[in-house]
Amino acid sequence: MVGNYVPTSSVINMDGNIGSSRVAGVYDTPYGPYIAFALKDAGHVYIVDYSKPGYPIVGDIPNIGKILHDGFENEGKEIGRYLMQASQGSDLMGIIDFKTKSLVAKVYTGQGSSWYNERYGQLFAINSMNVGDVVARIRTAGGGLFVGTSENTPYICSDNVIGGKDNWNKISLIGK
Repeated sequence: MVGNYVPTSSVINMDGNIGSSRVAGVYDTPYGPYIAFALKDAGHVYIVDYSKPGYPIVGDIPNIGKILHDGFENEGKEIGRYLMQASQGSDLMGIIDFKTKSLVAKVYTGQGSSWYNERYGQLFAINSMNVGDVVARIRTAGGGLFVGTSENTPYICSDNVIGGKDNWNKISLIGK
């Protein structure tokens, strides 16, 4: 379990040892009465059963990377099955399968978003990617740091903050 106290938080690991970590993200899972915590400084994601006394850890996914940062869950037919957890300290994204409670891949990429497409299946939009099958490469006004979308919009939004002074205040809207 995690206590988010200033200046640091405390983590009780699977061995009962107390360490220090901040929380990088909290995620719901569709595979039980579970909630997942990404432990920023520990490089782990814990899956906790909130329906049982003592809130037992039912999944421990270690070695995702150093300094976990941001994350998002997939959309589509198996919405919430996969967590894409960024590690800013290791320049990668860990792909966690909540169904199997395991780390299924590590990819070196930038921040991204996902949505389901009837033709291609689960798709991801990422500013810089060097893994996977590329469906399309789309030019924007410049490099960006953030990509986002939701099931309620027909667009993928991308900033252009690295695109130079003429473009850093522009946002690219790309049709899904």
